Order: sequence, then structure tokens, then C-alpha cells
Amino acid sequence: MTTAYSYIRFSTPAQLKGDSLRRQLRKSERYAAEHGLTLDSSLRDTGLSAYKGAHRKKGALASFLAKIEGGEIARGSYLIVENIDRLSRENPWDALGMVQKIIGAEITVVSLVDDMVYSLDRLRNRAELMTTLQAALTKGHRESKDKADRLQEVWAEKRAEVEGGGRRKLTRQGPGWLDLIPDDPREPLVGEWRFNDRAPIVRDIFEMCVEGLGKEAIARRLNARGVPPFKHGDGWGMSAVAELLKDRRTIGELQLCTKVGGPRRPIGEPIKGYFPPVVSEEIFYRAQAEIAKRHCGASPSRTGKVPNIFVGIAHCQCGRVMEYRDRQGKRPSPGSIFLTCSGNRRGHVCSNDARFPYGELERAVLDWVTDIKVSDAEANKAGVAAIKLAGKEAERDDTKRRLNAAFAKWESEDDQALKTMLYTSVQRYSAALPKIEEEIASLSETVRATKRSTLDGRRVAVRNLRDEMATLEGEALFDMRAKLAAALRQVIDRVEFHPDKTFGVTLRGGLKLYTFANGSLLRSYDLSDANPDGADKLLTFPQAETIDALKLHPMTLSGIRETLAAIAEPVRG
Repeated sequence: MTTAYSYIRFSTPAQLKGDSLRRQLRKSERYAAEHGLTLDSSLRDTGLSAYKGAHRKKGALASFLAKIEGGEIARGSYLIVENIDRLSRENPWDALGMVQKIIGAEITVVSLVDDMVYSLDRLRNRAELMTTLQAALTKGHRESKDKADRLQEVWAEKRAEVEGGGRRKLTRQGPGWLDLIPDDPREPLVGEWRFNDRAPIVRDIFEMCVEGLGKEAIARRLNARGVPPFKHGDGWGMSAVAELLKDRRTIGELQLCTKVGGPRRPIGEPIKGYFPPVVSEEIFYRAQAEIAKRHCGASPSRTGKVPNIFVGIAHCQCGRVMEYRDRQGKRPSPGSIFLTCSGNRRGHVCSNDARFPYGELERAVLDWVTDIKVSDAEANKAGVAAIKLAGKEAERDDTKRRLNAAFAKWESEDDQALKTMLYTSVQRYSAALPKIEEEIASLSETVRATKRSTLDGRRVAVRNLRDEMATLEGEALFDMRAKLAAALRQVIDRVEFHPDKTFGVTLRGGLKLYTFANGSLLRSYDLSDANPDGADKLLTFPQAETIDALKLHPMTLSGIRETLAAIAEPVRG
């Protein structure tokens, strides 16, 4: 028997509710039975828009079209839809082209709502049938376009009202840490947002992140304290913590979105100042920078400690990450926990098979990277500037990411209205970048002018944390080691390991280079004279990059060690 394929599509999962699905299936079954066809009802797309053609790129219809091109669908088969607009609501030209390909493969398309049958023979012999098909496709497109235009007009009016500084809100629904308090109960959308008792939870999460705790550790901490999640569920999970840390509503922004068949799409620029910020922009961007630096953050080992405090800064001379390995058995030894080149361990081209005992490494670095002293006032001034600089650099990176994303969407977008809004976004992000760069330059100058005091303040923090850690255990020890790891990343730019079992520690700003072997300091170099501007790339560069600061030939850090003696006076530790 000839096969009839029933295709059912819903733009949103909500449309599955009620009797719609059963009704469509019943109609398809009746048509197949009346015409002696074998029904295949497996073609279903839920949550895919026909207005933008998403259903042609993925899902059941996309698979069906691929099978037609591959000759897997027999000629003479039927494709049954409730209405022809289930196949497409794109602009009539594109929609007609897709339907013609289906019918051109000698597959008959049946529209149940108006009892229309479109086959290759019928369309060739009845010109008015082509006009009917074109009219049906045009009608479906116009309905979707009119709906999209109306929604955009409504949101544009609401946005204009909100940006005008009025007290009227778009909706009573806000983030979990805010409540809308109306001025008058008869006008529930007119009032102000006020923090509720959940706001301190948000601030705690950001503080834990900035202090070095990762998503898993933060979630465990919240659950251990019995803190209920913002959404319904069984406690906090990593995804909930990650979602909150990325939520720009925490710094007061509201991003309007639309959803016309398919995923939610941002409309225009975020509205700044719509919500009162629960954390400062500096804290928000410091959190983003900390997440980016450590990737997975601090997570507990079998003993509940943060095992490797050098996450994100320990690299082999080949450029790959040094991997923390714990080979402790029933008889642990000092060498059973070590760092080793991840590339060499996986068989990549790297000759560094040396193992660096972890305990020895940690003691050596924490003992020696603490030697520049300045006044408390200078340290405080530089520390504040450094924090602001880190926040601005993260804001710049975020703005660049948003600019690139908006430009990519603008290039691929077909809808002219959305294309115009995306172009406006591109212009705004492009205009914002120079201002951010100016602020970064100003802050960088302040940091450079007091860079010794910056590092001194950070070293003091490392020293104090280390001292406090000696008396702690359990959860308190975990917290302290996480803070120590975060503080160390503010002091050390890179720890680079070599096959001869030596390693070099470079301080941020290119002020100092320390070389170690067997857990002992071999030599320290004061590079401030050779590197007066504190150019970080002096000692932190990929292989084959030219070192502009010293005007040397391209080389790796391992190659520069022999050259340092000629440019800096060695200082014994």
C-alpha cells in the first residue's frame, strides 16, 4: 500500500495542551482509511517556527526533506497536513520553493482544513490550483508577520515608557530577590522595586565566587546551610548557581525579549537601571573574570580540601596545563601527589615528563613570593584601582562578545525589523567600547604608577590567608584554600615548568621572576628597571611571539631565562 506521512507542527509546547493533537491525528487517520493509505504519524515538530524556517533546518520535517533528496521516500507517497501553513509561514517565495520540491518529487500534499490536494499532475493541468496554493502560503506568512509587527510595536511602546523614567513597570514579575511594592493597590504595576530577604543570598553567592569558590562548591555550601533555591526544586545545583552569576538583572539590567514561534529573542539593548542593582558592576565583572580564569573553579578533593591552588596559572613550557595527580594509596608519600604536563601524559608532542611534588611546590612558592614592601596607604590605593581595572577589563570583554554576537545575528537575519534593531545594537556596543577602553587606560596608569604597592597588598593577603589556614580544618579549611587560590591568581601571572625539574614563577606586571629547583629558590630577578611599564607580556607569551618590551628574538620563557642575567641584576632570595 501507498504510505501517507502525517506531519504535525506546533510552534510552542503549550499548543500541545487540549485536544489539538488528537484532533489532527484523527483527521489524518480518517483520510488515510478513506483512500486506502498506510499512515505514518511519526513526523512531529514541537517548538519549531515555520515563520523563520527553523523547521526546515532541524527536526522531523528537515529529516523528511533530506530523505526526499536521498530517494528514501517513494514516489506516489502522500504528505498530510492540517493546513498548508503547517508546512511553512516563511515569505511566499521561499515557502513555494520548498513545497514545489516536495511535489516535484511526486509526493502529493494534502491540506485537510480545506480538502485541497496538490499533486504534480493536478498543478500542471489546473493553473488555478497554483494560484490557490500561492494564496494559502501568502496568507500564512501575512498572519505571522502581522502578529510579529504588533508585538514589536507593543514592546516598543512599553520600552519607551520605562526608559522615560516613570514608575510604571512592565510586569509584576521580577527576580526572586525583589518585590514590586505598588503605590496604590488599584494600580499594581505602578510602584518601586524593593529588596526582600533573598537579596543577601545573591550577594553571598557573588562574594563566594570572587573569593575563589566554584559553582559546585557554592551549591554545596548553600544546601548545607539549608538555603532554599529561588525556583522550585530539590536544593541548589551547579546550573542554578551559574545562571544566577550570569544574570545581568543583578546589576539592574532588563533585557526585553520576544517569542513569535521559536526561541526567545532579545529586542534592542538592555534597559539599564530598571531594577535596583543587588551587586555592584565591579563585583559582577570580577565574578565573570574569576569564572573565566579558573574555568571550573575550586572543587573539593577526597579530603574536602581545594587540592591545587595553582589552577589557571600552572603551565608546562609547551603551553599546556599542568595536571594535578593524586596517587596516594595505603602508604602515601610526599611524591604521590604531583603536577605533571597534561600534554605529555596524553602522548602529545612534549618531552617534559618530570613530576613536581605538590607539597614541595606549594611551600616553596608561598615562602618566597612575598618580598616587596610599601606603605599601607599606597597598597590600598593601588588595590582599589586594580579591582576596578579587573572589572572594566571584564566589562570590555563582555561588550566585545555581545558586539560580535549582535553582528553575527545581523548578518544572518532576514526579517528587516529585527535586522534594524540588531544594527542599532551593533552601533551602541561599538560606541561603548572606546569609552570603556579610555577608563581602562586611566586605571592601568594608576595601577602601573603604584604596581609595587599593588603586589605588596596582594602578597600581604596571601600571607595572611596562609597563616590563618594553619589552624583550620573541614569546611573552614576548604573556604580558606579557595580564597588563597583566588588571591594567588592576583599575584602570580604564570608558573612554568621545565624538563630539568626547575620551574619559574612570574609575578603580575613583570616585576619579578623566581626560579626554583627541588622546592628551593635558585634565583630571583628584579625586572622593574628592564620593564618600567609593567608589561605583562614580558614574561607571559606563547611560543614564537616577539617580546616587544625587551626587543629580543622570538623565544619561549625557557629560552629567556639565559638572557635575563644580561638585562637584570640577580638578587639572592
